[in-house]
Amino acid sequence: DLHRVEIPLMTSTDSFRVMYDGAGTNRTQKVGVIAAWETGTETLRVCWQSASPRNCGRCEKCMRTKLNYLASRKPIPPSLPGGVPLPALLRMKALAPANLALLREVHQEAKANGVEGAWVRALQLVIAWNRVGARLVRPYWIGRKLVARLLPVPTPTGKHMPAADKSFASLEPGASGQAAPQR
Repeated sequence: DLHRVEIPLMTSTDSFRVMYDGAGTNRTQKVGVIAAWETGTETLRVCWQSASPRNCGRCEKCMRTKLNYLASRKPIPPSLPGGVPLPALLRMKALAPANLALLREVHQEAKANGVEGAWVRALQLVIAWNRVGARLVRPYWIGRKLVARLLPVPTPTGKHMPAADKSFASLEPGASGQAAPQR
């Protein structure tokens, strides 16, 4: 799949012919087509971080692909495990301009398709603080800690952030009401 930026860089010659297919379709629209193809959804492989032949379901690309499915009103296929937990979505980092543009595209498609819900609002926050982090060239977690203090995300355990996430450890109040020490 050629990215729109790469298309002008490639030209056809007599010995090398470039054929463009799907350049006018964004990723969410492509997912809508793939969702109707049973073999395609069962064997879909997008993860570049997993060493196994399966998707990890947790990396930015796996999460973004799941969001593509949700934005197109299609069920997330079993080849992308784990659903889209809000705490994991809120921790997404996409400081690279291309990844940030892809998240904005997912958000725009969700709005265009009339998709609403907590994940759409969370994605809007993720886009905003990744944009701020990219502009200020600060670590993404500084903005996330600030947002987490202002907008805590409840979890099934009753804590405001997942216990396994050490980057939020300093936000959990200690017995004295002070921030707990960093683990």
